[in-house]
Amino acid sequence: MRIFILSDLHAAIADVLGTERFPLGAYLTKDDYLILLGDLELHLFNYAGLKFLESCPWTSLLIDGNHDRLPDYFGLPLEEKFGGYVGVFYDNILYLRRGEVYTILGKKFFCMGGALSIDRAWRKEGMSWWQEEVPTEDDYRHAEHCLGYSDWEVDYVLTHTCPLSAIDLFGFPVHPNDKYYDKTWDRFEVLLYKMKVKEWYFGHWHRDITAEQNGVKFHSVYLQVRELKI
Repeated sequence: MRIFILSDLHAAIADVLGTERFPLGAYLTKDDYLILLGDLELHLFNYAGLKFLESCPWTSLLIDGNHDRLPDYFGLPLEEKFGGYVGVFYDNILYLRRGEVYTILGKKFFCMGGALSIDRAWRKEGMSWWQEEVPTEDDYRHAEHCLGYSDWEVDYVLTHTCPLSAIDLFGFPVHPNDKYYDKTWDRFEVLLYKMKVKEWYFGHWHRDITAEQNGVKFHSVYLQVRELKI
């Protein structure tokens, strides 16, 4: 049983995860997990990405990103799994909900999708961006409840965007206009301060890079398929 991770495929799912670029995938089973950290845009091209993932032999675990069609995620039927509740697209495609703490292969994962779209002015609400893209106060309350139940200690954090300190660590470009300042960065910073965590994986920035700060390894994830060392 193995866990792999990548992010931000933006509807190019079959291209990135097909046998030519991901030949290992043909040898995986439903007991292996591929974590995708948002901005998959499964809904494009008549849900071609969702259909492709359904045909894959592994189990896909999804975080929601700011460019995903969020009603598809939030309206899913729920199933108790990994010590929490997941949304079910198909038996082999599960949504890791905002604020949940899951135990997968003996490791604890805190999950929180969502981020602010800085290009929302060029998108159409309800079609290519959604008000729910930024985590709500209810999401954070649920997160604090789940983290408290786990004594605020997890092995991994899985998010779409990252805390503010990680932006500084990697020198990511932040839009100077206050209108596009993502308060999610600050809220994640508060959670980071309160948590005991070993590694934090996030997407959003379209970079594959890792750095360590204050004892936490931060992984900016993009198209490089990484394996978590469980």
